[in-house]
Amino acid sequence: MSMYLSRPAAALAAAVLAAVLLGACGSGTGTGPSANPAGTPAATTPAAPSTSASPVPPPPADALLLGPTGYGRLRLGMTQAQAAATKLITPLAGKQSGCYRYAHLVGSPATGEHDIAGRLFFSETLGLAAIYAYSGVKTPEGITVGSTFDELRRAYPSWESVSGDKDGRGYVRVPGNAEAIYRIEVGAGKVIQLSVQLLNQDCYE
Repeated sequence: MSMYLSRPAAALAAAVLAAVLLGACGSGTGTGPSANPAGTPAATTPAAPSTSASPVPPPPADALLLGPTGYGRLRLGMTQAQAAATKLITPLAGKQSGCYRYAHLVGSPATGEHDIAGRLFFSETLGLAAIYAYSGVKTPEGITVGSTFDELRRAYPSWESVSGDKDGRGYVRVPGNAEAIYRIEVGAGKVIQLSVQLLNQDCYE
């Protein structure tokens, strides 16, 4: 038996078919906000790595200067006990009388009784009377054992050898301390001894 749709039924069927076809066309990938399926996380941009600078390390503990009042916590005029308490010197040695009591700066390559590099002289009346540098220990003006004669004169134009020659020992007032002088000895065009000492030290010369 043949079946024919009536006009209203045919119209209804055509409308349903059109709706189905439109729904199928709408399932393609779109370009608007609805193109991203619900629940799919949006793409994220990786965070830039931190560029904060590392903290600057403190200066090394051995970067101590000779002058104007001493060496680090070590001060001219200190008693032997006060100087030992700074932990910057080797154990005291030598005779108790006069200026025979001595020590050396910690770090000095020479620590014998007759070694002048890094040596400290203690006076019975004045306390710590002189502190000698060793190579690498500098004055605030940059002079150390091993500095050239030209470097010495640039830093301390008033330095003169007591003998009047280019070599020999000479003295310079310590900038910033009217009670101290630098004793600087030159040999073969270079500084071979360097100390900061009390102006009235009574241990030698």
